[in-house]
Amino acid sequence: MNIHSQRPSTITVLLIASAIGATAACSTSQDDHGTSASTKRSTHPDPSTPVPSAPPSALPGPALPIQAYMPSPRQIGADGRARAVLITQCLKRFGITSGQITSKLGPRGPESMTQRRYGISDRATAAQYGYWLPGDDRNPPQVPQPSQAETQVASGAVPTYKGQPVPEGGCAGEAVRTLDGKNATAQTYGNALRAANVMELSTFNETRKDPKVKKAEQAWAACMKAKGHHVPADVFAAADRLHLPEVRPRPKPGDREVIVAVADAECHTRTDIDKIWNSLETTYQKREISNDPKKWEGIRHIYQAHFATVDKVLTTHDQGRP
Repeated sequence: MNIHSQRPSTITVLLIASAIGATAACSTSQDDHGTSASTKRSTHPDPSTPVPSAPPSALPGPALPIQAYMPSPRQIGADGRARAVLITQCLKRFGITSGQITSKLGPRGPESMTQRRYGISDRATAAQYGYWLPGDDRNPPQVPQPSQAETQVASGAVPTYKGQPVPEGGCAGEAVRTLDGKNATAQTYGNALRAANVMELSTFNETRKDPKVKKAEQAWAACMKAKGHHVPADVFAAADRLHLPEVRPRPKPGDREVIVAVADAECHTRTDIDKIWNSLETTYQKREISNDPKKWEGIRHIYQAHFATVDKVLTTHDQGRP
């Protein structure tokens, strides 16, 4: 089933898993618990510091406070390219040609964390694309199986290769230190990312139980029924029931997908569910952040410093900015 028609929490899990996987790629170990070293050594603001709003962005979807602390899907893709570039350059020093993908591909799937977070709400987009998103007609790139030499040097499984000392943690470890500092490990960025992800998923799930959201979903279902679409009070049900394949061509005007998506978007607008749900989730996230401002300022510091370096790496290697 197409992940872009499912609950945004599912999309986020896939995106974050991809980013954490890239963070720990080829490393020999990764701790799933504990506080990031960078979080501990960050300069923290006075607890009375106001909770920041989400950074201004031209990306689609409403803003949420957590966006100031974690990457967008576009940035996650940029992070993967930066790591691939750094690892590839490192392997070249050992005479190893890597099959890692470093070329920039167009965006696939949601452009922001909040695009389709509460379902589809833009009628014009629905009429033109249905639930389809750019890149849905493209299969994920195939990565060649790495050679034994590449695996060993990238992971640091061997201390030397052809007489040359291998960096601590291999080329993947070297890439981590380039992106996050000389004392960084895979957990430095991975733990910060995981903490933001846990909170983002938690507020989505908790606010969905709120009576205001439930009432709005019931109103949405009634609106859909009036348009001839019998679905439960679940704003993702209309798309889910189409059983859209993950990879498919853009739908044509008059296709069932487009007809359902237009009705879906119209009912979103009529019931104001996006505004209701986003307002509640914003309140929940601000409260969570204000409960431990030092922790969240540390996470924001790691996130911002990480992507400032990602930007430099991609610019230096003519890969384009995130």
